[in-house]
Amino acid sequence: MRHNPDIIQARPAHTRASGGAGHTLVEAIITMAVFSLVVVGIGGMLNHGFASARALEDQASAAHQAQTYMSLLLALPYGDSEDGYPGKKEMKDFFENYITDSGLTFMNLKKSAEDNDNIVLDVDGLQYDLAIEISSDLNDDGDTSDPNEGTAVFFRIEIFYNNNSLLRTYRAAPAVEY
Repeated sequence: MRHNPDIIQARPAHTRASGGAGHTLVEAIITMAVFSLVVVGIGGMLNHGFASARALEDQASAAHQAQTYMSLLLALPYGDSEDGYPGKKEMKDFFENYITDSGLTFMNLKKSAEDNDNIVLDVDGLQYDLAIEISSDLNDDGDTSDPNEGTAVFFRIEIFYNNNSLLRTYRAAPAVEY
């Protein structure tokens, strides 16, 4: 080929000793480092996503169980303020086997909840315990001095999971005919 001054040939900015094209060791190490950072970042995001999904599934299971317990609590016979403490067998039958005709009354559970701060239930499959609070402090402001509070007539029933309220409802004593 003849030399033509009008044609400019492109030459690489740097040439290797071997004269061949390829990557240097430094380029390969940098590429692997960037790739590793990307993989670690994606792995961390996936791990966080799976943990969040497990927590949401646990929360949904707790909400379902709390709804079941709330329905049972509201279906219990009311009883009266003279009812004693519930026995362990009655508590187990009620909360684990859903037996509502064991002689347990709402006032039994109220007495147990007040004396022990809450009724704490260890439910299989849940990461945390469920806690049932039964109180005559209707607005949960820490006192029972507001109207209708502190009586044996109105009660707030609240179920907590992981210290967060899942359900809250109110129950009143049945009407008494005079």
